[in-house]
Amino acid sequence: YTTQAPSRLEVLGSERDPSISEAFSAIDYDRTLDILRRHYNILLTDCGTGIVHGAVGSILAQANCLVLVATPALDGARSAWATLDWLSAHGWADLVSSTVVVVNQLTDVGVDAESLRDLFGQRCRAVQVIPHDPHVARGADIDIELLKPATRLAYRELAAMIADDFAQPGGRHR
Repeated sequence: YTTQAPSRLEVLGSERDPSISEAFSAIDYDRTLDILRRHYNILLTDCGTGIVHGAVGSILAQANCLVLVATPALDGARSAWATLDWLSAHGWADLVSSTVVVVNQLTDVGVDAESLRDLFGQRCRAVQVIPHDPHVARGADIDIELLKPATRLAYRELAAMIADDFAQPGGRHR
């Protein structure tokens, strides 16, 4: 049921064709997480843009850290800010304060990255800017070896920021 990237990242993906995919409920997520926790030390869940989806409450309740990706485009930054507002208004303020915001510079245009670092830094635990990189901007799978050195470094720094908030080890088979 999983696929593994050359980086050894293992992915349990949903159906790519929306016409045949089924809705994933909070119960489905909880059951899946119970199984995955037996086999993996680190689990990442991509919620996409569906923050009001039924499973998101369960995802948020079990999250140690949120990673919110924003673009430096004005509407991208506003959308990320609105997501933080929604989380705060719906009882997830503690997750907002531990959120890591990623400013992904898919293009060379937009709001100054330092301004966004200052803005989101007022509400969130950390902000990491990923510099523009043509390999990332093209989309699809990313080959780390094809990234510019500055981009590679920014991703390593992002990983360290996220790891700073990992839960304390409690054993693999709790």
